[in-house]
Amino acid sequence: MLQKMLNEYGNEHGVSLSFETFASAEAFLFHFEEDKAFDLLVLDIEMGDMNGMELARQLRKQNHDIKLLFVTGYTDYIGQGYEVSAMDYILKPVKKEKLFAVIDRFRKALPDKKTYLFYIYN
Repeated sequence: MLQKMLNEYGNEHGVSLSFETFASAEAFLFHFEEDKAFDLLVLDIEMGDMNGMELARQLRKQNHDIKLLFVTGYTDYIGQGYEVSAMDYILKPVKKEKLFAVIDRFRKALPDKKTYLFYIYN
């Protein structure tokens, strides 16, 4: 559903959004060691053995300034989202208007790009 909304955003705004999904945070980290081309990580809290907040902390410890967006049903972690400098924290069910507003802000942070690569937890 999230990819569908993001594709709709891309179509409406004339930008190319590409997605990669991984079965776990650990699988993403393994891939990320070789390919750091991601522009935005869309994370949930529940992501298997390593949760999304732990993944974010690990990336920040390694000084990666990649953009983070949490999309989750857990309100307990909102404060921790600030600790890892997340762009935003969207509660499920996702409202298209809220998601589009966050993507607008994200694009303003990278104004010269025409194609964006997202990681979305599968």
